[in-house]
Amino acid sequence: MPPPAGCAERRAAEAALKKYGYDDADARLISAGEIAALREGGVAVVVVDVRPPAETDVSRIEGAVLQCDFEAQGGCAAYPADAVIVPACTVGFRSGMYCRDLLAHTPPPAQRVRNSEGILLHAFDGGRLVTPDGRATTEVHTYTAAFAHVPPSHTAVYAKAGVLASVKLGLKAVRQWCRGLGS
Repeated sequence: MPPPAGCAERRAAEAALKKYGYDDADARLISAGEIAALREGGVAVVVVDVRPPAETDVSRIEGAVLQCDFEAQGGCAAYPADAVIVPACTVGFRSGMYCRDLLAHTPPPAQRVRNSEGILLHAFDGGRLVTPDGRATTEVHTYTAAFAHVPPSHTAVYAKAGVLASVKLGLKAVRQWCRGLGS
């Protein structure tokens, strides 16, 4: 059972999504609950984990496809035209950038691409996390200590490389985003 919506850690995860997440008219945010409802209604939903191996080796959203595998399979074209493609990361920034890339190269309808709220809120909403070999886990790679907001039943894991490494990764993501503005 997910912790109460008002717990401090959930509020911190929601604040991280609000501050860093990518939400616009073309790639609206989608929650774990909305994904589950679509699947229950018979809609094919493909969650694409865009995080690097250091993060996906800890845990991933159950059923998620790694970005490298998604692209090797042919990307959006490999799935039915009515499938909803949902890139996912920690708080929605990196997955939002991937949404922009997909939308630039995906034929209409654009509404088939939605941006995940991220693995943090997925965990808060009771979404199942698994290891690469499919075993259930409560460990969540949070990208950085700044995003180490997980449910009380979970354990935050993040690179111990320090603030400088996190800043470098963040700058890389911002540069990628800025390049996308020019297209």
